[in-house]
Amino acid sequence: MKVDEFRGFFAVGLGMLRARQTADAVQSFVKDMVRRPAAFQQGAIGLGLLGDKSVVPTLTAILADPQNKAFAVQSAVADSLGYVGDYRAIAPLTEMVRDEKKELTDTSRAFAVVALGIIGDKDDVPWNAQISSHFNYLGFVETLLDLIWET
Repeated sequence: MKVDEFRGFFAVGLGMLRARQTADAVQSFVKDMVRRPAAFQQGAIGLGLLGDKSVVPTLTAILADPQNKAFAVQSAVADSLGYVGDYRAIAPLTEMVRDEKKELTDTSRAFAVVALGIIGDKDDVPWNAQISSHFNYLGFVETLLDLIWET
């Protein structure tokens, strides 16, 4: 594991501790980690836990940047925006989805929809968590493995 990844986990830890005096340092870390999605996402989650909503313009700008075509970065930004869950992200994300100037890539627009979905989700856990609850992953079942049994 690289040092930057540890720093991402430290950012989450600071958020869990509600160490609000560290918000500026964590936000600086998030801006530096744009090209490292795992650490970037952890830092943004840390800011969300700290209650720092000021990261929303930074995240929406990263997602709207036409030069940013990295799938992993776009995914991390969408997850982070959803985790922060600030209502001020809705307007810029909606503009990205509409993209009347056709400046954004299809994946950027798709991840804007993902972020809107996560922000608007009323549940604390993802929608598919109930499907996998009490699931026997060792079970050998035809419907799960898509096998055709001949009788």
